[in-house]
Amino acid sequence: TIEDMREVADLKDDFIAVASHELRTPIAALMGYLNIVNNPKLDIKDKIDVDDGIERQVKRLHELVEDLLAGGLIDSNRSVAVGEKIDFKRFVTEIVRDLEQSNDGRKIELDYKDESSDVKTVNCDANFLRRILNNIIQNSIKYSDKETKVLLNISKSQNKINFEIQDFGYGIDKSELQNVFNKFHRAKSNRNISGTGLGLYIVKGLVTSMGGDISIDSKTNVGTTMKFYITI
Repeated sequence: TIEDMREVADLKDDFIAVASHELRTPIAALMGYLNIVNNPKLDIKDKIDVDDGIERQVKRLHELVEDLLAGGLIDSNRSVAVGEKIDFKRFVTEIVRDLEQSNDGRKIELDYKDESSDVKTVNCDANFLRRILNNIIQNSIKYSDKETKVLLNISKSQNKINFEIQDFGYGIDKSELQNVFNKFHRAKSNRNISGTGLGLYIVKGLVTSMGGDISIDSKTNVGTTMKFYITI
């Protein structure tokens, strides 16, 4: 309908504005850091701080570009999962540890159900699964207070591995839940927090590529629970 077309056009306009801001911010920061690092009087401590800042901003730019590329692949149905054997428990534990370290020690509580304890080697697309978990858990961290935990529960049923990520954060209004996996969509209540609106769209596309499905349950000021499974 015309109304739908207008809504898509508005979302694209919003995305272009947000993406431009998201790209401009790290570029401006990098230019500032480069001006500082060229100062011959810069001491060692300040140089280390600048190097850390440059690394953060380059990583941020890399993630933004990766989101844009992944979104394009999903749009064109060229996002294909490639299976490889991984030590499943070690793989997930390392993801959790890395996320805790990169988020100032934020606590992520990992729980393997008894029926998944026998899962040693799993054949799946490690890059896709890492991206899915990173995106969802980072969202849980971003949209909740630092004092709260993020819970990650994993269980196995037949040829599926089930994931549940729960936070106790700001939540999403019920009226917006049906749109959270749409391209460019950002919850109105959280638009003051940086983001492109591509993250969950990409997550859903990758989950689908891995033979799975994803759902969300959320209440404002209570928290959000994201559930998905992949086929192994």
